[in-house]
Amino acid sequence: MVRRILSFTSLFVCAIAYAQEEFVETILGTLTPTPATLEIVDLPRGFFVHENPFYYVFSDMPMVVNKIATITSASESAMREYFGKIDPFIKPIVINIVDSKDTSFEGQVSVDVKSNTDIIIAVRWDENLDLDTLSRLLSGAILRKLTMEKSGSEESLKKIPFWIECGFANVIRQKAETSIINKYARDASKEHPLPLEKVLNFTRENIDYEKCAAHSFWALHSLNKMFKNKSEFNTFLRKACFEANISRDLNFLYRFFSNENKENFEKFYNCVLTHEIISRLGGIQTMEDSAQELLRLCFVSADMESEGFVDNAVFENRKILRESLSTRILELKAFLPRVNPLFYNATLSLGGMYEAALDGDSETFQKYRKSFIQEFSEAQILSKEVKQLLK
Repeated sequence: MVRRILSFTSLFVCAIAYAQEEFVETILGTLTPTPATLEIVDLPRGFFVHENPFYYVFSDMPMVVNKIATITSASESAMREYFGKIDPFIKPIVINIVDSKDTSFEGQVSVDVKSNTDIIIAVRWDENLDLDTLSRLLSGAILRKLTMEKSGSEESLKKIPFWIECGFANVIRQKAETSIINKYARDASKEHPLPLEKVLNFTRENIDYEKCAAHSFWALHSLNKMFKNKSEFNTFLRKACFEANISRDLNFLYRFFSNENKENFEKFYNCVLTHEIISRLGGIQTMEDSAQELLRLCFVSADMESEGFVDNAVFENRKILRESLSTRILELKAFLPRVNPLFYNATLSLGGMYEAALDGDSETFQKYRKSFIQEFSEAQILSKEVKQLLK
């Protein structure tokens, strides 16, 4: 393919120069039309190019082009997975990488968003420009380019849902470095998961960007897993980008799941979200392993040779099982940090049964027994349904 470059008479006349930490916010820009003459010319010798259906990257620094190519290729992959089959942009996003000594614009990045759907980015390269920052830049750029070309509405540019923009930045980042998802899981395990409704209503005002991006990434990732028909997931995201009100409308989301009401949807969502996070944490058991371990702990033996007692028989034989019950309680306490969250409540109830048996408290034993049977049964049902969703 002939090397080419987009040249224009007023390359950065209405460019928005901004500091590294302000990428996502200021890429919105101001759509002040500025005349620009675009023409295709031969690329001067000494320039290097990387291009795909969405980006045209050029620079006279070949190693830097290769580094930027990593993140633009990741962005293309993320776009196809999350937004489906998309035709190449009529005019790709142009990225010009210049030397750190370049003084043609202020700040580390300059972005020119034009009313004729052109997005032109200049990046002053240095080693501090990391993948996280570039991912945020490309997320804002490609989502607005998609909206401009597919919806034809300039007004929609400023209505890209914040949860999609910052979550998609982490999706791009994860595509560029697959193992980063394990770090995202560790970070998420330190925070209590937010209800999906709160994530959908994230705004740019008074929000911790890193925390917002983390919650938004897992929301996007989990929804991607929940949709059995991936084209429907792509449709949902596209509509959410083009029509901001839809992105906050849970009722619109429910329509993609047959026979689902709000309560059932949230239950499934929380199960998938939890599974996706804990499956990437060391030490946490799978749903299957936790179920098998709990079944083992349900039996209490007086000695190594007997088959053991279970259910009401544990209480009836509590006098000969005192030592074994104490051992089981210790095992359950040791099991709690490793148990799959789906079976956490059932584990607590089983421990309550054994403590009540030791105390000879029949009423409390029956209360915990009833809770255990219900919680273990519900956890097994949810476990099977989650596995079906993730197939």
